[in-house]
Amino acid sequence: MRIAKTVGRVSLENVQGPTGGADLPEADASDMDYFIEQVRILMPVLGYDIFRGRAASAPERAVKTAGQGTLGLDDMTVDSPQFHLQTTKDIDAQAQVIDGEFTVLEGFIVSAMMRSSGKQSESTARQFENRSLQHGELMKSAVTLDGGSLARLAKDVVYSSPSAAASVVLGRASSNGRIEWVAESGLSYGTWEMSQAEA
Repeated sequence: MRIAKTVGRVSLENVQGPTGGADLPEADASDMDYFIEQVRILMPVLGYDIFRGRAASAPERAVKTAGQGTLGLDDMTVDSPQFHLQTTKDIDAQAQVIDGEFTVLEGFIVSAMMRSSGKQSESTARQFENRSLQHGELMKSAVTLDGGSLARLAKDVVYSSPSAAASVVLGRASSNGRIEWVAESGLSYGTWEMSQAEA
């Protein structure tokens, strides 16, 4: 319950949280911690992302387990350096591969609106419509800033690819996220990904 609440990807119907109760004997606590680790591996395989990602807010990113140790969610799930996407129009976003998913991080600035280029081919129009739906979902977890053209993310948002993330963050139909997202070292996401495959 605590891990699911801390990650915050799904709404829990059970409003009562476990109190923790008495400490388990050391052997039982160890077995329960192992069980939790296995459940965290198995659930995404079954298509349930309830435990995937970072904690919803920084102070909650260490969760007590049965053995009274902690599951440091950031330490367990981060798979990449942070990648930045900045523009002269004040868009300033960061993303990371977390638990195998390309995740745009909370607290950063994104476009608050989608911009159509006017005349579009049929495939680009479909792509724009798809990205507009994704942008609408993004704006559900964002706070519009002064002027209304920018917004600040209030929580992490997961995308299927770096290009989908870049398109939605920039508010346009398409974008090459493999070159748009750049790490502090100057390495693009595409170059970093290739280096991981070679390693």
